Amino acid sequence: MAISFEEQPQIFTNESLKIVIPEKLSQIVNGKQRENKNYLGRQMQKVPPLLRLDKNNQQDYDPLAVSLGPYHHGKEELQLAEDFKLTALEMFVDGSGQDVLFFYSQMLRLVNDSRNCYIQDSTNKYDDPTFAQMMLLDACFIINSIVQTKIYTNFYITRYHLGDLLSAIVVRDLFLLENQIPFWIVKFLMCSRYGKEQAEEMLNEFLNGTVFGDYKGSGIASRDEQLPLHLLDAFWQVLVSECPKGEPISPKPGSDYEYSCYSRFKHMGNSAKYSHFCQYVSDLPCFPRRKGSDNDNSSKKYIHCFRSATDLKAKGIHFRPSNADSLKGIKFKPGYFYAILEVPIWFVSIYTKVFFLNMIAHEMCPSSTTDRAVTAYIEFMKSLIDSPKDVKELREKRILLTTLGSDEEVVKIYKEINTYGLNNASIFHNVKEEIQAHYKNKAKTWLAELFYTYFRSPWTALALFAATFLLVLTFLQTYYTVRPS
Repeated sequence: MAISFEEQPQIFTNESLKIVIPEKLSQIVNGKQRENKNYLGRQMQKVPPLLRLDKNNQQDYDPLAVSLGPYHHGKEELQLAEDFKLTALEMFVDGSGQDVLFFYSQMLRLVNDSRNCYIQDSTNKYDDPTFAQMMLLDACFIINSIVQTKIYTNFYITRYHLGDLLSAIVVRDLFLLENQIPFWIVKFLMCSRYGKEQAEEMLNEFLNGTVFGDYKGSGIASRDEQLPLHLLDAFWQVLVSECPKGEPISPKPGSDYEYSCYSRFKHMGNSAKYSHFCQYVSDLPCFPRRKGSDNDNSSKKYIHCFRSATDLKAKGIHFRPSNADSLKGIKFKPGYFYAILEVPIWFVSIYTKVFFLNMIAHEMCPSSTTDRAVTAYIEFMKSLIDSPKDVKELREKRILLTTLGSDEEVVKIYKEINTYGLNNASIFHNVKEEIQAHYKNKAKTWLAELFYTYFRSPWTALALFAATFLLVLTFLQTYYTVRPS
């Protein structure tokens, strides 16, 4: 049977062999395929198509107000914010001592490095001047969102042009995986405009303030190397950073903003990718583990029977807000008769779902080098939140803060954040094991259930004492009736 290929074959010959090979395979022979993948490790990725199959979440990956970068550029429904980008550029240039041509020439000089940060062929329809203009305008739009909390003139001008509704939606669009520009461009322009120290201070304050609501004086924007790929990646690093409070991250010497994306991240070599692959495979539920290995004695090690927040409370595990500025800051503190589970504080808003869905998409991209910490956190929270009663418990303990109208809305948000079971089980494994050990302790759980049933309110306690008192009186009455003195 003859096999036909759509591609026109190329013919390669040597002295004893003649091979006819299709065009796709010839790319490997010529080394073009390897050349095309040079930047694969750290590029602006698109949402994996499988994630878009969930009808409840399809709209949460696309911008509603502003396009940033080439993936959604030119959409008619985003034109209002596109017009405002020129105003943002004017505000950026004003007072800088330079003109628009100066900053545009900088972007034009770095245009190849900018292109290399996007998926191959996704920027081909833009010539260099157009693409450099896009990077400059989009960067100035982001910078305006960063500095308007400090420069009130920018705040009022932005509200005047966009209005309150569109200004609020812009914040949502900054969280989208497909709506990003290289982070190093934003930092480069801010350092050129405001100076390195002030630029890093504003960047760190914006990143930390957006995620946790405050700023502790340290941040990832202070690095000169190993910068985040884009703004969403910067938010991700803030979320999972385990740097001690108040301890700034020291920048490394010898930095240069004019690196290409590949040279910026080339330290992540094959060994790092290989180890990441091994970790990914070993975390899959179906991956067979050898008996007696140090990693896992049996499959039961990863099976835990505890469920929701109210279930944990009934077993004597009480909740307390964690002081950690990281989603990894979930800690279990055992006690003699009860235990404390510390969980990081989180503000639940109408954009929480969009934020976490795009974080998870960022972690699930084929070239991702993350440890899937956000996915693990969401999996843990989904196990705690099963009903409005669980939300109420976490809300009363000041772990979940929200302005939403009801606890049912919070439950709905977390239920619609799909993690597909691909969390990193090792991140909270020790916490889950400690909770499981508490569950297995019959004495602790029996006492906890006793107190939870009869002493959770003054009325149940009074009822218990009254019933006990009546029982004692009945016993005494019976005793003296049978054996009168």
